[in-house]
Amino acid sequence: MEKKPVKPRHAASLVLTRRVGDDVHVLMGRRPARAVFPEMYVFPGGRHDLADSRVAPGTPLSERTLEDLCSRGGCTKLLAQGLATTAIRETYEETGLLIATEGHPGTSEGTWADFANAGLAPAHDRLRFLGRAITPTSAPVRFHARFFLADGEDATGTLRSNGELLALDWYPL
Repeated sequence: MEKKPVKPRHAASLVLTRRVGDDVHVLMGRRPARAVFPEMYVFPGGRHDLADSRVAPGTPLSERTLEDLCSRGGCTKLLAQGLATTAIRETYEETGLLIATEGHPGTSEGTWADFANAGLAPAHDRLRFLGRAITPTSAPVRFHARFFLADGEDATGTLRSNGELLALDWYPL
């Protein structure tokens, strides 16, 4: 009897790029051996939490990014905002880098306490929709990931790994 595929979970990743001289570098890290997708180099990102849709961004998504997420990303407007927040939250948790602007996230729980204490909220206007991918039906854990692109020069903070990404660094393309 054939097994029914696992339903993919919503997820978001942030592709941060920056110029170093004439080269473009991208922020990536390697998943640990015991992680989902072990030993793979990935962009910061992870599973969408429903609470992400309730966080107040300091700046909204651009109309173009919102339109792209809804037309090509398979999102409602609420999910699009939530996924942008997910990408920013996961990037901060995994790398220590903030994509933020002045404001208040509307909550001081969990990761958002760091934003709130610094007088910051997610800066959605700095994100552009890059694309999406859904892991194969044969995978035991599946994600419907949306990928955002942002300029690494807009990121603040000190690059540091929380253990979810090893060999975290800016790699030349």
